Amino acid sequence: MSPSNPLFIPEARLDTGPFNALYAYGAVRAFGFCPFGIDGLHAAKVDDEPLITQVYASLESLGELLPDAQKSGRTRAIVLHASSPRGTQSVSLGGYLFQASLSRAWRTGVLEAEDGGLLLLASAPDEFFAIGSGLTVKISRDPDADSKVAGIASIEEVTGSTAGWKVVARLNGDQSNQGRQLNMDPHRVRIYRVRLYAAQK
Repeated sequence: MSPSNPLFIPEARLDTGPFNALYAYGAVRAFGFCPFGIDGLHAAKVDDEPLITQVYASLESLGELLPDAQKSGRTRAIVLHASSPRGTQSVSLGGYLFQASLSRAWRTGVLEAEDGGLLLLASAPDEFFAIGSGLTVKISRDPDADSKVAGIASIEEVTGSTAGWKVVARLNGDQSNQGRQLNMDPHRVRIYRVRLYAAQK
């Protein structure tokens, strides 16, 4: 494929592959993704799956929710690397702005992840699934939508599928900066269900 093809992703390598896969599905509505060398991946231990394997499992969990959202334009994606020229990226979806930066340690500000990626899917009004790792995501109301103020009603880490999501953990306090942002796991791909609200000033 050539760079003029919208599905061409120049860094389809194993180290950036997981994050580029999230971008391909979320931003350009891909239906398949395979970086070079995928057939040579093996987990060192049971709980040490390669990130690309974690991404594939998370995408599979979404089932028909993902292609349905892709068709109706309800997906977005962000990818950041320590070498990125900009430290943050923003996308707008469902009346909200999502601004992401690489995960940093709360006390020292040291980078916890050299790479991070996010696939964002609007599943219902004011409800989103965020799939990825390595990012801190601040959420605000999109001024192009209205003049309301946004807030986070809840953030849950979930597993399972659209047939039945299981809540693994509810992110509160330090995990969400007192309800101000989504702090994604810096090293493992997780699925988060984020419920928001918009209120008049």
